[in-house]
Amino acid sequence: MLFYKNYLSKTIDKLKNAKSNLLILTGIFNENHTFTGPKLVQIDVTNKCNNNCIACWLRSPLLGDRIDYEDLKRELPTELVLELIDDLAKLNVRKIHFSGGGESFLHPGIFKFIERVKKYKIKCKVTTNFTLLTKDMIRDLIRLGLDELTVSLWSGSPYIYSLTHPNKTEETFQIIKNNLYYLNSIKLNNKPTVNIYNVIFNKNYREFEKMIDFAIEVKADFLTFQMMDPIENATDVLLLNEQERNWLIQEINRLNYKIKWLCREKSPTKLDLFDMFVNRLKSEGFQTGEYDKNIVINIPCVAGFVFSRIVANGDVHPCLKAAKKPV
Repeated sequence: MLFYKNYLSKTIDKLKNAKSNLLILTGIFNENHTFTGPKLVQIDVTNKCNNNCIACWLRSPLLGDRIDYEDLKRELPTELVLELIDDLAKLNVRKIHFSGGGESFLHPGIFKFIERVKKYKIKCKVTTNFTLLTKDMIRDLIRLGLDELTVSLWSGSPYIYSLTHPNKTEETFQIIKNNLYYLNSIKLNNKPTVNIYNVIFNKNYREFEKMIDFAIEVKADFLTFQMMDPIENATDVLLLNEQERNWLIQEINRLNYKIKWLCREKSPTKLDLFDMFVNRLKSEGFQTGEYDKNIVINIPCVAGFVFSRIVANGDVHPCLKAAKKPV
């Protein structure tokens, strides 16, 4: 009976997804009218954060006097976010992702938000630095049915973690590790899936294999690598140079067998979007951080039809690369 119930649930979900895709395509070709909301909406509920990650575009110590301390205080009101979730459900949004400029679990309403999203049977994802969660909070996430949890780590060892997060210690890394063990040991029906997210730059690129081994050790479902997006005359000092890039490419080649194993569909820990990461690493724009420039210029973009981002001051952006162009 359980098999047929799961099969029916997956079939219904596929039909809803097909309907959503058809309505999106109809809107793209119509040009004057949209017939459904985007499939995915990211909501930056707060800019408040307990970390000062070295490559952060809002609070990196490398920004110096360019840090906008008023912006760091911005936060969407709880009731407004709950109303927004209600509206997104009416627009047939299929997934809501809480992420952005701050730490999602610093917002006092985050558990209410997750509960409201799951009330509508919409997929829910949260990105977090995972430093604030207690075992009780982890159990609450499982009880609410959170679908996906992305843990932004940027390291494979305590030392590099403290180096890339200047206001944190090596002990913090161990706390994160222990909590990941705990979460993955008690979750139900493989929810939430856990994705370890590592932004790569010149302070941590030599930890590439350690990052892989860490994700496997804590039994993460996914592991994602991403090249750093720099801020000019600030965090751009963290970009890989030619020698560092070549070393990383050689390291990827050396680990080819392990990487192929992790890219298999049935791998316990799966490398996610790895081809995109390698393409960015090998692109001409790696020294300036303009990795996808040629692609962006030459391919028509329909991002706004499938994705929207709402930031902590209430602005709406059509994609992650349009931070300076709210709609």
